[in-house]
Amino acid sequence: MKNSKVYDRPIKPFPEYVQKDITYKLHTLLLALLRPTITPSILQPNILNLSEEDWTRLFTLAAQHGVTALLFDTILRLPEQQQPSRALKIRWALSSEAIEKRHAQQTRAAHELTTLFASHGVRTILLKGLGLSIYYPRPEHRECGDIDLWLDDCDKGNRLIEELGIKINYDSEKHAVFHYKGVMVENHSHLLMPSHRRTERAIDDFLVGEAENSRLAPAGYYTPSPMFNALYLLRHMARHFGTEGINLRHLLDWGLFLRSEQSEIDFEKILTLYAATGYDTVYNIFTALAGELLDEDFTPLLSAVPDPQLKQRVLNDILGFGVYRTPSGNRLTRIGRKTRKLFSCRWKYRTLLPENFWRDVILPSLLFHLKNPKISESKHSARHRQSRSASRLPRKGCSHICTKDICNRLSKNVRSFRFSVRQGGSHVKIRLP
Repeated sequence: MKNSKVYDRPIKPFPEYVQKDITYKLHTLLLALLRPTITPSILQPNILNLSEEDWTRLFTLAAQHGVTALLFDTILRLPEQQQPSRALKIRWALSSEAIEKRHAQQTRAAHELTTLFASHGVRTILLKGLGLSIYYPRPEHRECGDIDLWLDDCDKGNRLIEELGIKINYDSEKHAVFHYKGVMVENHSHLLMPSHRRTERAIDDFLVGEAENSRLAPAGYYTPSPMFNALYLLRHMARHFGTEGINLRHLLDWGLFLRSEQSEIDFEKILTLYAATGYDTVYNIFTALAGELLDEDFTPLLSAVPDPQLKQRVLNDILGFGVYRTPSGNRLTRIGRKTRKLFSCRWKYRTLLPENFWRDVILPSLLFHLKNPKISESKHSARHRQSRSASRLPRKGCSHICTKDICNRLSKNVRSFRFSVRQGGSHVKIRLP
């Protein structure tokens, strides 16, 4: 570990917000249920004496960490007496089905856009998100938000989209945003934002060179090379960890990527880049934690054994991802709350990350919100609506619509629930008691 970044403060097993909002038992249970889905050789846990309230809180926790469908795969394989109530299982099934549909929708959109751009000589690469689902046992159960595309001629690509009659939002300095057949897409003109920092230029130069080695996925879009992702994913995850926090899905992405592609990565070269750019400490910690999550021995991939205390604090921060909620209130209130949130992350820049907290984090964030109040407002509103809809629980007596496939899956695990098949259609109505 670098001398300039030494962590010497005692830490608690879990931060106070975790102790108050979500118990240590639920975190342990979440990890125990997640591992068998990702690593089939791991035995399923025995879930005994878990209350309905605990199951409901576990469902919310799984949604916060982006592993709802993954967890449901394990739950359906548990003995019936260890499973949650039929009402919660139905909601879990509906959420999993929605994730599957969104994955299929995004896959089609990525393929069609790649084909469109290629027909006009524009090369594309699908960044992170959807492209990482190929490493999961069931790719359709990896939750994805939007589609991030890098284009070698972004201006031409954006003109092609506008010729289709699709409105593009150019307010962000990082990318152009539009919606294609119900899917949010971000067209990136840069792999990294232009920066005066030497380390950023070094990373960007490496990524631009590796972009030439992209691979065509069976789904019909191009994904980055393993060497590209070895640097890009790590940096992206580290930046999110510093300002917004990351969740277990980020760790899963990283671990599953390394499990599948480590033989294709020149670790001598990539570790040299980590050390030169200051990302070696965070790489070692994230890789060690991902190995523990997947029950994989990633020790040979490390440049140094992480400090145990620092690694534990990073894990605590990841497990407490629910603390990183989008601030609510008016613009000034949100700026104040976001600033306080950023200040609570100062320890990450003192011990882990190469960026300067004041120059690279606080000042850009403050200037962005002051110069772009409308952008901040629209992003807040969208995230707030999404958060409310994701956390809403079904009421007693309400009805939910799902497909026959869901009912077939549930019929093996739920006793005597009533449903009626719609005449001339494939949907059924499930009535909860």
